[in-house]
Amino acid sequence: VELVLAVIAEACGAKLHLNEASAHRAEILDALFPASAKSRHDAAHLPDLLSSAGAFHAAVTNPPFQHLEAHLCATLRSLADGGRMAAIVPARVLEDGPLLSKLQRHGAMIAAFTLPERAFAKHGTSVETALLVMDRTDGAAWTGAPRFCSTLSEVADAVTALRPRGNVQ
Repeated sequence: VELVLAVIAEACGAKLHLNEASAHRAEILDALFPASAKSRHDAAHLPDLLSSAGAFHAAVTNPPFQHLEAHLCATLRSLADGGRMAAIVPARVLEDGPLLSKLQRHGAMIAAFTLPERAFAKHGTSVETALLVMDRTDGAAWTGAPRFCSTLSEVADAVTALRPRGNVQ
C-alpha cells in the first residue's frame, strides 16, 4: 500500500520524503525512488526527529493500527499550517468520538470515506478500512458524516470533489 501511495504522489508531481521503518520495504523504496529524501524512524516520533517537520504540505499515510493515535497526531504535527493529511484508518475510527476529538486538537477534519469491504484482504488484513482527511488548521468540529463508498471509483470521485487545501503547492 505504501508503495502505491508513493507512486501516485510522485506521479502527481510531489517532492517526496519517504519514511519507512521496515528494512525490507525501505529497500524497495530506495530502489524505486533514489532521488527522494528518506528516513527510517518510528513515525510517531517524526515531529521530534525530522528537521523538516512542520513544513510538509501534504502527508499520505498508512499508519500501524495498533499505534494509530500517536501516528496520526505526529503526522498532523509534521504538516505546515494548511497542510493536508490523508490517512488509511480502521473504519471503526469514524465512530470513535474521543479519538476524533483528540485528532481535531491538531487539525480540522475535512472528510471521511469508508473504503470498499475487504479492500486490503489480499494484503493480509480483514480489518474494514476508511480514508480520513484532515487539514492542519483551526476549524470547527466536523459535523459531517462518513461517506460510504462501495467501490474504489466512488472513493476517487469523493476525493477529487474535496475543497482545495489552503497551501496548495
